[in-house]
Amino acid sequence: MGIGPQIIQVLLAVLLMVSILAVGKLFFVLGEVSTTLQKLEQTRTEIGTTLVRIEAVADATEKVIREEVVPTVKAAREAIENVEVTTRAIAETTVAARKLAATLENVQKYFTIGGPIAQAVLKKVSSGAGGFFSGIASGFKSVVGTSGAGKSSGQVTAKPTKKDGGKVVRPADATTNEVLKPE
Repeated sequence: MGIGPQIIQVLLAVLLMVSILAVGKLFFVLGEVSTTLQKLEQTRTEIGTTLVRIEAVADATEKVIREEVVPTVKAAREAIENVEVTTRAIAETTVAARKLAATLENVQKYFTIGGPIAQAVLKKVSSGAGGFFSGIASGFKSVVGTSGAGKSSGQVTAKPTKKDGGKVVRPADATTNEVLKPE
């Protein structure tokens, strides 16, 4: 028994049809692969463009940091250092001003207490020594005291300060000290 020529022809025809269908399917798959490769190339190009843009942004950011942020931070640090120095100087000046105010307050007490005594001495001594003290008092009035119309422009006035016990001590002037009254 053998295979007849007709069966071989049928088998060849079926094999030919299957081959044609396989080649058709292969062309269809190759078309999809080609489309996929085109899209992949487009994606690669877009990725390359994006990387170039990212690199440009990184360069611009580095330039901004180098040229603007670093000098600004440096200037801010210097400003903070200047503020610290100024604050220390103000604190030292405040301490010195407080010491000076305390000293002036003590001196003011002596002038306030010593004024009536000096006036009494000047009234009793009317000779050359009285003229000497009168000249000193006039000179003192011209520097620290008041003129006939009010306080002189060069006078430094102190605000009343509260002492222990709630008393207010006022600076000596023409109303509180006879020596300072205009002649």
